[in-house]
Amino acid sequence: MQNAAEFAKAVDALAEVEPKAAETVLLGKVPDAKTALPKVEPELLPKVAERIAQGKAHSVKDAVERIRRSDGTNSSSGNEN
Repeated sequence: MQNAAEFAKAVDALAEVEPKAAETVLLGKVPDAKTALPKVEPELLPKVAERIAQGKAHSVKDAVERIRRSDGTNSSSGNEN
């Protein structure tokens, strides 16, 4: 039940930013949305929503990875010297 509630909350947040992205998710067109969408950092959500709405991401994970690459950030926490 908690996963469903987290997913619903994430879809609501997505709808506030980009209604078309939320619709795409609810239509089942984003395969990892149920598991990955609730884990998206709030600051990345607008860009993830945009990519989903424009069809520029095959999955939430794909959208996050592409955003991080284009922003020059990555998910690793290690220092690269």
